[in-house]
Amino acid sequence: MKALPFSTRVLPVLTAALFVAMAPVSPGPVAIAIGRSAEAIILRADGRLYSFDTQRGRTPNEFFRVPSDFAASDIGIASTANGQVKCLIVNSKSTSKYASFVLQLSADKKQVWTKLPDRGVYVGIAVESAGKFAYATNSTTNTVYRVELGNERGRVTPVASMPKAEVLGSMVLDEAGQRLFVADMTGGAVFMVSLGKKSEPRRVEVSSASEIRALAWQPAGRRLFVADAGQESVFAIDPERPTDVYEVTHKVFKQPSGLALATDGSVWGVDQGSRTLFQILANQRTAARTITLN
Repeated sequence: MKALPFSTRVLPVLTAALFVAMAPVSPGPVAIAIGRSAEAIILRADGRLYSFDTQRGRTPNEFFRVPSDFAASDIGIASTANGQVKCLIVNSKSTSKYASFVLQLSADKKQVWTKLPDRGVYVGIAVESAGKFAYATNSTTNTVYRVELGNERGRVTPVASMPKAEVLGSMVLDEAGQRLFVADMTGGAVFMVSLGKKSEPRRVEVSSASEIRALAWQPAGRRLFVADAGQESVFAIDPERPTDVYEVTHKVFKQPSGLALATDGSVWGVDQGSRTLFQILANQRTAARTITLN
């Protein structure tokens, strides 16, 4: 059975009103991030963070929980000289004092909260590996911002606006290509945003996509992996030739919701519906490993 349509079960999540009542939402995993080590960080819908060793396959260990008056939607990792910094998009649950932040967790447990501009729901984050900047999507205004990390008053500047998009969501950074891939969650497309030169974002259609929840860029194969919760699949496309696409399926795919590239070139993902962690190897049409999460 295919998942319920986006308008029935996902669109309400993108409103500030529902953040007030996040408790009933499934606590399954919603995002995953991997830095330069074998450690994967898994974010659950209830704001809990877990660490998982992708090489040794040990049971994920909880190490942090987002304050209860905030809801977290995505996570990225920066590998700095002082250790890994976990960066989360968080939106407050209060409608009267609504605000959004990039929450940064350093290796020494220090927290930095950088406030984001404009009211609206922020959804996706992409982090430069060096940890100087992150990028965040406001799904209400369909704008991408660049955020200076490491400072609560870090500068936040708009990078691109996509008024023709339906709902902007997750992102992934292609650092070598100096571009961002930004998902239009319900528009069945991904926008390519140039960071090296000024140009209009280019829309790339993802055939058959109905609910894009996550992206991962695999430089070696020049493939963009697209997690589609509506189709219960992961698609791998060539963004320069979007008709060159193959589908990755598995019986555990119910709501693929997070993707991340590992150092060995494989793609790891999480599925919120089945509460599963999975691994996809290059050019494979099914998951090579699946691990059930509590």
